[in-house]
Amino acid sequence: MPISLLTCDLQAFLTLQNILCFKSICMKSYKEKSIIITKTNLKEFPMLKSVLSLTLSCLAISTTFAANIDYSKCTSDNPQACEDIKKQCEATDDQNCFIEYAKKVCVFDETECNDLKLGFRTGAAHIEIDGNAFVDVVISTIENPNTITSIPLLYDDLMGVLKEKYSETFTDQDKAHILKYWQESCALKDGDSCFNLGLTYFHGYYVEKDLEKAKKLIEKSCDLKTADACDLLAYVYQDGISTDVDFAKATTYYQKACDLGESRSCYDLSYFYEKGYGVAQDYAKSNELSLKSCDLEYGAGCFNLAVNYANAKGTEQDYNKANEYFAKACELREGNGCGALGSNYFLGLGFEKDLEKANFYYQKACDLKDGLACTLLANNYAHGYGVKQNSTQAKNLVQRACQLGYDKACKMNEE
Repeated sequence: MPISLLTCDLQAFLTLQNILCFKSICMKSYKEKSIIITKTNLKEFPMLKSVLSLTLSCLAISTTFAANIDYSKCTSDNPQACEDIKKQCEATDDQNCFIEYAKKVCVFDETECNDLKLGFRTGAAHIEIDGNAFVDVVISTIENPNTITSIPLLYDDLMGVLKEKYSETFTDQDKAHILKYWQESCALKDGDSCFNLGLTYFHGYYVEKDLEKAKKLIEKSCDLKTADACDLLAYVYQDGISTDVDFAKATTYYQKACDLGESRSCYDLSYFYEKGYGVAQDYAKSNELSLKSCDLEYGAGCFNLAVNYANAKGTEQDYNKANEYFAKACELREGNGCGALGSNYFLGLGFEKDLEKANFYYQKACDLKDGLACTLLANNYAHGYGVKQNSTQAKNLVQRACQLGYDKACKMNEE
């Protein structure tokens, strides 16, 4: 879009004392590398003989503008200097200025730093999206010995950029960067980084597989209260991966992970107490852990608790309670919870017998890939229980159950 020249003091402009006067021209020239002028008055600009020379002058001044600011004045003890520099960056829309300003302010002002990083990531007033600038600023902040900003969060930021840029494809250099960031962040006692680094050795990602090294890193992560790490260690000892099977140690790590809020670990630990693996068999303790798992929204925990209420394991038999937790399991998309509700409506256990509701929950369970529920629904279609008799639908449901791996349905198909 054509723009007009402004009448300003050219000498002041060239000495960077009045750059705002030429912002509309100079920054357009800097960003687009070209300029169209509709109203020229070269008599007011005797030092500039052509539009080309104006463009080149603007470009040269813009690229050196950032270097002419004294960023060292921006410190935690001199916030006004930082504010003045920021205003100069905004006034000129100079990306290099923002980069250098960010390198200074990110060391001591985490809030301002986060705003600047967001600008480089998503674009903001006066700041252009620039992934390379983002990485440059973050690395500079990490390497500054005086930084007070969160190092683990900075590493997370870097990983986010790498994942956005490369998705699942990383070059060898990228892999080296990732490992370096995780190693340094782990050394700074960031549990997630220790866990991620441990996983690279556990699976052989980016490095040669080394289960012993993986185990040490994951143990460190667990000690730093990373729930996933404690859960993985429990699995390692439970299945004897690169070590002897040790249910007692598995129990210890499941307990740690459960205490840290890992719902699946609470469920797995409840199973250990139910079966007596590594601990004395204790149904009451198993139910307590199943309840915690259920409260943490893990459907299998709700289902296990419901089964124990139905079968009077570790508690008095209570079909009302059983159905309450079967319903919760169903809400959490646990297919066998929906199927159990269907059966209790069909049999009238804790509910008034209701074949239509039984079929509703059987269908829901079947949709959630519960082969038994598909088979039970097929039986109801075959006999017209709570639904119009439909042998074709019954056959289709038996086939569906077989496809889901329910062996009894497969044998019915063969008959």
